[in-house]
Amino acid sequence: MKKKLVGVLVGILTLALSMSAFATMEFDKVKFSGDVTFSVSSETPAGLLTGSSKSELKVEVLSKSGDSWSASSDGWIKYAADSFAFELNKALDYKLYDLDANIPKNPGVKLAAGPVSLVVNNQEYPTGSVAYSYGGGLSFSTDGLTLGVMANSTPVATEAYYGTSYGAKISGSFSPFTLTAEVGSYSPGGGGASQLAYYLKGAYPIGGGSLEAYYKKAFSDTVTIDGRIKDYPIMENTKFTVWVTNETPAGGTPTTTYGAKTVITIASLMNLTLEVKSASPVVAKATLKVSF
Repeated sequence: MKKKLVGVLVGILTLALSMSAFATMEFDKVKFSGDVTFSVSSETPAGLLTGSSKSELKVEVLSKSGDSWSASSDGWIKYAADSFAFELNKALDYKLYDLDANIPKNPGVKLAAGPVSLVVNNQEYPTGSVAYSYGGGLSFSTDGLTLGVMANSTPVATEAYYGTSYGAKISGSFSPFTLTAEVGSYSPGGGGASQLAYYLKGAYPIGGGSLEAYYKKAFSDTVTIDGRIKDYPIMENTKFTVWVTNETPAGGTPTTTYGAKTVITIASLMNLTLEVKSASPVVAKATLKVSF
């Protein structure tokens, strides 16, 4: 009871201080955003027109001129100094690059100082005990190359990556190519052999779009090979994407899917998307979206 009372008092004090501080703050960015979308698809029930909409008043950055503090309605508070940055976030995780291993997204803190980043978050069990998950990494960039290493760990046994993961990444621009290579190791918290994962990706610019391909061997031993031409401008205000993906689960049968998508910008806030996928059966979908 005392802890709850203290928490309420701290909350009231924080609110009072925040309101008095906000009275003299300047809004660097205030963005009203949302969208209205209508879609028709060949999926069951075929031809059904569906619609959705959403809107929100979003404060992307709230800060006082000349101050080191900032906040957002997304749920974070940051303090940025010359040599480090500190962040409180209501939903913080720490994913191992493109290799999937991650810690659960929970309230936490993040510290960044030069090439170093550290993350810790926590969650409470119904029994009242608290589990802490961690992450940390280093990143260096020089002469068009970026080299990074990172690790994360969670004691939450219900998580897909319960245990500890390590990874390394190198990416570079070798004009006109961009290449990325990643490797990771996952040690299950419940014991058992460590698992390895790899990710290789290359991109080449073509006519305002790009030709991209990647190979991924996941910790689960699922292998994915993907190739695509992305955002190629075929007409004014019209971009075209086509892709093919082959996925082979561990000990399973390979499956290959194909797809194509055209995005037509009708007006500054309106896009029409036409998409076809080789599912079973083939799926065709048209979507009209107005964003604001």
